[in-house]
Amino acid sequence: MNPLYVFVLPLWLLKGKATLKQQIADQVGLDVTLLPHNETLLAWLRHQHAEGRRLILATPSNTKHAEQVGFHL
Repeated sequence: MNPLYVFVLPLWLLKGKATLKQQIADQVGLDVTLLPHNETLLAWLRHQHAEGRRLILATPSNTKHAEQVGFHL
């Protein structure tokens, strides 16, 4: 990420948190394979999914990153 973005961050924030998060997500790559996971929780979620339950990923994160995590898991 270009260090000069520090000067535009306040401008993005003035347009709202969603805009700020979108701009950051557009500038920063996320390697979801490096994120820590709670394996016990994931096993339980996989079991729930196998039982036919619908799983929903709810997060205040940007949609781009949430979708990357969801597809990875």
